[in-house]
Amino acid sequence: MSRSQILYIVAHDDASGRLRLQNDHVIVDWPGYSDAPERVRAEQKVKAMIESMGGVFVGNPFAMTAFGGNRIIAHPLGGCAMGETVEKGVVAPDGRVFDPTKGPTGVHDGLYVCDGAAVPSAIGVSPLLTITALAERAMILAAEQLQRTARRRRDAPRPVRDVCANKNAAWSSRE
Repeated sequence: MSRSQILYIVAHDDASGRLRLQNDHVIVDWPGYSDAPERVRAEQKVKAMIESMGGVFVGNPFAMTAFGGNRIIAHPLGGCAMGETVEKGVVAPDGRVFDPTKGPTGVHDGLYVCDGAAVPSAIGVSPLLTITALAERAMILAAEQLQRTARRRRDAPRPVRDVCANKNAAWSSRE
């Protein structure tokens, strides 16, 4: 295990997968995913790269029958897609959930979706920053709607970043 490397592939897909709850467990239900052309191509590229360096490729062990055949999903997306109207989505552009009883653009007051569920499908890169930006935008707009200001401390500490001057130096928490 000390010489193992885990590679995670991020790509576009057809957004046909579903997460469902079964006996208090989340189940990935994605028929045909194992044979999806884009997934097979990506795995073949990773396998060729590993073998070209003398490594041994081992497929995703969590996709094996012994593990229930489920895939690892870091950022499940979709389910409450963003749209301009209730006919085109579940979530308004400001993150509020549509209320069909209030017309095509009516929303439930105070009910927001601020995670990957609002992203309709895979975007081809890690969606971390996209999800973060959507959540921040929703909160800024919520503050404006509630006539509140988002205060930021001027004396807030700067983020800490690990740096290493050379490969023999110890890690430092400050530059």
